[in-house]
Amino acid sequence: MKNNECILAGDLNIDLLKYDSHPETKQYIDLIFANNFLPISFTPTRITDRSSTLIDHIYYSAKKNKLTLESDSKLLTGNIVNDLSDHLINYFIIPFNNKVNLYENRPCVRIYSKNNRELFKAEVSKPDWPNEITSCTDPNLAYEKFYRKLEESFNKCFPLTKLSRKRSKDKLWMTTSLKKIFR
Repeated sequence: MKNNECILAGDLNIDLLKYDSHPETKQYIDLIFANNFLPISFTPTRITDRSSTLIDHIYYSAKKNKLTLESDSKLLTGNIVNDLSDHLINYFIIPFNNKVNLYENRPCVRIYSKNNRELFKAEVSKPDWPNEITSCTDPNLAYEKFYRKLEESFNKCFPLTKLSRKRSKDKLWMTTSLKKIFR
């Protein structure tokens, strides 16, 4: 592994709670440690009436030689109880010190408003298309000329503009109910 952070996660069906009593589990964990990964899940992740096991794993490896007790203590991890499965939902959060401005690098978009569409219709109606195109003897040149004029009109009527801050916060996949929860 290079100098990168890495997270491994999965339902591996190796019960980490059997580290002391099962040689293969001990060997597995020793291999994980030898490759600079630390287990992040420490509590049972599958609970039934008769047993509890730690079989859903999350491992974390920071940049080489950067894992310290101080940096690891800032990691947030846990399980969420749910009624969907006898497995608990695991989570792992790495808090960042740097604040990231999600709206600083807003994408550019084209605005297809009614006014812009009308402007585009008027713009593509301006050229005398039959004379423009038929004056060329080479069909490739005629197509190129047509395409260039069409592209110019399109870019003029639908220019690329930065997405507004308000629109960049929109999450179209979020329902009204979810938006109320996160207000």
